[in-house]
Amino acid sequence: MTTALLRAAVDYAAKRGAPAVEGYPRSDDAPRVASESAWFGTEAQFRRAGYRKVRGVRPDLPRGWAPRVTMRAKIGATKR
Repeated sequence: MTTALLRAAVDYAAKRGAPAVEGYPRSDDAPRVASESAWFGTEAQFRRAGYRKVRGVRPDLPRGWAPRVTMRAKIGATKR
C-alpha cells in the first residue's frame, strides 16, 4: 500500500505540473524502530516506488532526531 501511495503522490503532482516529488524517509542504515514510529516511511519503500536518494543523512543531525534521507521522484521517471 505504501508503494501505491508514493506513486499516487507522483501522479497527483504530475497532473499539476510539478517537476518532482520529494520525501524524507528513515535511512535504511538507521536502527530499526517500532512500526508506529516509522510513519514517514523507509528508504526501501521509497526506492520501490521509483524514488532515488539525492541526499544522505545530515552529519550535523541533532541528537535524538531520526536519521532521514532525501528521496526524489522526477515526474515521468518513476518505475511501474
